[in-house]
Amino acid sequence: MSKAIPSKSVPRRILPIAASFTGTSSKAVVLCRSVALAIFAAAVSRQTDLWIAQADHRSLVLPHALVYFALVLSGQILGLTLSGALRQTTATLLRAVLPKTSEKDRAKRARSVAACIIVLGMLPVPLWTLPSLNAFLDGHIWLLIETYLVLFFMGFLTGGAWSVLLLARLWRALLFQAALVFMMLVNVLAANSW
Repeated sequence: MSKAIPSKSVPRRILPIAASFTGTSSKAVVLCRSVALAIFAAAVSRQTDLWIAQADHRSLVLPHALVYFALVLSGQILGLTLSGALRQTTATLLRAVLPKTSEKDRAKRARSVAACIIVLGMLPVPLWTLPSLNAFLDGHIWLLIETYLVLFFMGFLTGGAWSVLLLARLWRALLFQAALVFMMLVNVLAANSW
């Protein structure tokens, strides 16, 4: 007969996956992950594709930008909910790559790499508003799936980078990232308005 496994025998590395927000219940984490999945499903749905096709006939680029933002946002939410596991993985990778470096220097390098990931993740945002890029993706529909997955993964990496930079209050990262994206989109699209 098998004995029940006591809760103390659960490996410590598994626990952060269930409740990775610091001080947040696992129900809230599951809710956030469900919201991320719902945003992703809405962004790649057939109804959204029809909406984008109608916008293309009117030469509008904002619907494309909003869908791309929704994909990055869903990936970022998922990255933020896995913050504990991502921080642990980052620390393990840095220990493996830089074994003779002090823990303080490793943490400094992790923050530097995280800041670079955030900046590099923001660079393609103005590309979302290029009509020629959107027309190319519309004409090559098989690339659209890869584009959606790349945008989702980019958001996931950005969410993980924010979790390395901001150990607590990760909701600030979500607000800050959304504000940055909308400021960039408004600045790019303002030249074409009025």
